Amino acid sequence: MELININRVKKELKDYSFGQQIYYLKSVSSTNDFGKKLLELGKYKPAVIISEKQTRGKGRMGRSWSSRFGKGIWMSVIFPFIEQKKNPFVINYISSLAVQITLKKELGLQPEIKWPNDILLLDKKVCGILSETVKLDNNINHIVSGIGLNVNQRASDFPSDFRKNAISLKIATGKELDRTELIISIIRNINNFYLQERNLGCEYLFSQWLKECSTIGKEVELSVKNGKIKGKAISIDIDGTLNIKTYDHQIIKVITGDLNYIIV
Repeated sequence: MELININRVKKELKDYSFGQQIYYLKSVSSTNDFGKKLLELGKYKPAVIISEKQTRGKGRMGRSWSSRFGKGIWMSVIFPFIEQKKNPFVINYISSLAVQITLKKELGLQPEIKWPNDILLLDKKVCGILSETVKLDNNINHIVSGIGLNVNQRASDFPSDFRKNAISLKIATGKELDRTELIISIIRNINNFYLQERNLGCEYLFSQWLKECSTIGKEVELSVKNGKIKGKAISIDIDGTLNIKTYDHQIIKVITGDLNYIIV
């Protein structure tokens, strides 16, 4: 098992805004939690936290995320000084597009973005993104965006209850992959999409994201706090709201939830 070559990561990214502060850990409870602690300590700069393992990796809705040592890319990116008036979902657009384009260009794969923050390969989850807002004063938000990308797992490496819906890049390509190279590409793409949003606006970035999202037009089942919603995903608003037309012809707007495609 080859560890991440962090010296190479730092060297390749030294001229990028998101390459100036890179933290490398052998093990951590959660890279998102580490990022939030940095912000609480007043470290308000773009930063990347990378760990070989997470002992309490987390996904949406409080779920755990399997993060075995040396098998995947477990990292978080700190986006400081996000104005309150700015759409926070834009960070999801940046992170998911960065992963998606890396898998497409570097590996020749055809990944799809699934609302709100998953990357699918062959209809299975290869990557999850969890963006969390840290509010430390009244006017400014800081966002920590966690990326969990399954890279070199075999099917047997996944917990038994994950195997049906999870996939790794190794399973998809049939070969062991260089995590260092993938990390460099993802962070470069994050930097580039971040600059695109600043220079061209959220609308431009959203249009790019929407082209890669497979959710619109799908029959879906969405688990929310008070039950389940079934229907057809008809559109997504720029703020990340998903619009579902239920089978009794109501339009339901949802901003978060656990989404599954219904095979018809």
